[in-house]
Amino acid sequence: MNPYHALLRASDPLDTSPPPPDWWKRWRALADFERLAPLLWRKLLADGGMPPNTAADELRELTTRAIIEQRMGHHWLKRFSERLTSTGKQVMLLKGAAFNGWLYEENAPRRSVDIDLLARAEDFDAIERLLLETHDVVLIDPRRRLTHRDLFERMYRPRCEPGIIVELHRDLTNPGLYRIDHAALWRASQAHPTYPADQMRMPSREHALLNLAIHAARNRCFDDYGLLDAWRLICLAEPDWRLLETQATKWGARAPLYLLLRAVGQCWPQARLDDVIRRLRPSAARRYLLKNLLTTTPRDGRLHQLAAQLALSDRLRGVLRFQLAYLLTRAGDALTAIAPFRQDAAGRDAHDIDSSNPDDGRR
Repeated sequence: MNPYHALLRASDPLDTSPPPPDWWKRWRALADFERLAPLLWRKLLADGGMPPNTAADELRELTTRAIIEQRMGHHWLKRFSERLTSTGKQVMLLKGAAFNGWLYEENAPRRSVDIDLLARAEDFDAIERLLLETHDVVLIDPRRRLTHRDLFERMYRPRCEPGIIVELHRDLTNPGLYRIDHAALWRASQAHPTYPADQMRMPSREHALLNLAIHAARNRCFDDYGLLDAWRLICLAEPDWRLLETQATKWGARAPLYLLLRAVGQCWPQARLDDVIRRLRPSAARRYLLKNLLTTTPRDGRLHQLAAQLALSDRLRGVLRFQLAYLLTRAGDALTAIAPFRQDAAGRDAHDIDSSNPDDGRR
């Protein structure tokens, strides 16, 4: 078995097979080992198969760190939910923030490096202002302020350490690539079992799977820890497959969902996904393109990215519009960078804008 798939299977709380004798040597250097370590530790404790001392100490430390981070995130979300109440706005928990406390237990969380929140487009600015009371927006490259303005997600670092890094989304991925029905997404959203207040929502099981699929498409990687998230969703909250297929068709995201479910089926053959995979299967020509394009990395250049987006989305015009808008934005950044030096009334360089300013980088 693929070593990474073996690690994912061993991290599944429902899996009862013992790890191989040399599992530490096989798995320690794999990507996402630290992210999955708490789940592996919990399983080894339950099975009584404790690793060697060095491995046990490291796994225990990684698990303890993940639990502390999870509790800090839980505390921050509860406080943020209370602050949201006064605004009448809602946010939707995405990925790890949604899955911990739902698909994963608090004493064995799936480790995350940040908290992902989705806001309605019309609420984004108001929620960002609330977030900026405690966090600073991260401007990755000061020379690309127009690009930053148009990002579908922004990162915020806490002013006080230790704290929680937050990513606030105005969309699930780059605009135009998929026909995401935001109204239906919010209508189908549910209260989170850990955060029952109406201000904190989570996606329906079908939308959670679709989000995993388009997130994998954006990274051009369908072989990471998202497979375990998808498998847990299928096991614990099995989706309505016909409804999921209909939604994938409406979103223009059949190819990403096909690739995600195919990878889940390869890792967990007992998933019995053959029927839905067969219905979602793209044409032979498109499968050939996907096979070759997904062997490249996300940084392989604009033409590779364009080809992959065209193969992964059913929206030809949407992909081309997004690429054109991106090129125009980068051109605007280039022109801004070479613009004559200007100063405001206070004598500051007009390009030297504090990234913590809530007005910086917004339309």
